[in-house]
Amino acid sequence: MSKVINKVIIEKFIRKIPIESHHSKTKHHQSMNQQVLDYFKDYATSLTDKGEGEPKFQYLTITFNEKILRSLKAHNRSAFIQRVYEQLWWRMHSKLDIKRPHTTKTHQHLLMRQYQVIEDVNRYGNKTLEHLHIINGVHPKFHDKMNDKLFWESVVNMPGEFIFEEESRGFDYQDTVKELHIVEIPVHLGQKERWADLANTIDYTNKGLSKINQGVLITGEIFNCLQPHTPITITKENTYGTEQHNRYG
Repeated sequence: MSKVINKVIIEKFIRKIPIESHHSKTKHHQSMNQQVLDYFKDYATSLTDKGEGEPKFQYLTITFNEKILRSLKAHNRSAFIQRVYEQLWWRMHSKLDIKRPHTTKTHQHLLMRQYQVIEDVNRYGNKTLEHLHIINGVHPKFHDKMNDKLFWESVVNMPGEFIFEEESRGFDYQDTVKELHIVEIPVHLGQKERWADLANTIDYTNKGLSKINQGVLITGEIFNCLQPHTPITITKENTYGTEQHNRYG
């Protein structure tokens, strides 16, 4: 197994011009943008309604070991990345002492809310090696951890092995990730600008849904997923360190 050394980069958010702003977006692109934005808005409202504070939002970009990816058949790469993502998702919560994150009810309110997209194009629409974008919503309890480089290094330094059944091959988890790049997405105080940066980030992440083919706007395909499916928290923290169920419990 290889030793993980400095795979994590944490930078400040830089507002950029929206991708291909001169191009129209397909209806599916617009609809997906709104669906994902509503997901994170509902998550934020769910926390503030319980008096738990505001979530932090981050943009994670994960690139993978090029030698491993290129050794896989092209049509299997998304499934491979999804397998690694599932382990990363579990690992993020395990390092925060959240046990059994897939089934927990006690700590359901603490789970990160994520929108992930696997794509194979860059910001200019040019073909590139498959990589993963994640918009990450984080409970206030863990805000300090999100700026801790050592925490994220421990996340990508995943122990264990797995069999990728699509090609009947074994891999070490910690060999799969090349780099994890993290920036915080600002949520502003002013109502007009409040969700602007998050909305633009979502639009960028969904850019593969709008393509120009010989001057014609067409709907592209992306591999995307919301995790967990529901943004609403069904439990809450209290001052005594226990959780209470609301009407969704």
